[in-house]
Amino acid sequence: MNNYLRQVNPKSIHNTDNVQFADLNRDGLTDLVFFNGFKVTV
Repeated sequence: MNNYLRQVNPKSIHNTDNVQFADLNRDGLTDLVFFNGFKVTV
């Protein structure tokens, strides 16, 4: 088992209390989304 993978509780997927957005190139669009500690690229 890969130690870098964390199991996600299905209830935490819908928890939007800890969502951060990052605009890296300042074009007004979201470049990175940090969702409950997970980095999601959009």
